[in-house]
Amino acid sequence: MKTKEFIEKVEKLGFTIEYYKNPFSNIKSNCDYDLITISANNQVLVKIWANCQYAISTISDGHSCYLYGYDVDELYKVCFEYVKIPVKDREDKEKKFYLRHKFLCDNAGLSSFDVYLNHRFEDGSYFIYGSGQNKFVKSQFTVKDIEEIKEKFNTDLSDFEMVEVEDEKV
Repeated sequence: MKTKEFIEKVEKLGFTIEYYKNPFSNIKSNCDYDLITISANNQVLVKIWANCQYAISTISDGHSCYLYGYDVDELYKVCFEYVKIPVKDREDKEKKFYLRHKFLCDNAGLSSFDVYLNHRFEDGSYFIYGSGQNKFVKSQFTVKDIEEIKEKFNTDLSDFEMVEVEDEKV
């Protein structure tokens, strides 16, 4: 079960779910799941440390005994099912894309190859080349990366086509 699916199940049961980036902070976050708290009627019933397998607290001062109209058994079942899942298996991998140039190609002898946007880590430069990447050059970008490039260079990247990476290469 993915974290997103877990959250949907808990909310469907009618419980309030909140996410905290740092378990020692009261700053709520909608993008990090370091600590997940589940409550009903303003009483915390479950705490889950989402970056650690099996990390759950169900100490609720007995409030769950007095909850009417909630399926507490199902809540605990879903929570324990979720915490058993290895952390790495709880999140969907963020999709990555090549940015293939629509018009340019690399003529190598008798063959021509598509060219892609590449980013050199050392100096932060961007250039057109093949789709291979290594520890010095990145050719695969997340949607967030692409939006940052658009903003940084004030471009819409209309000369490029997003091609989803099927087999991620390092």
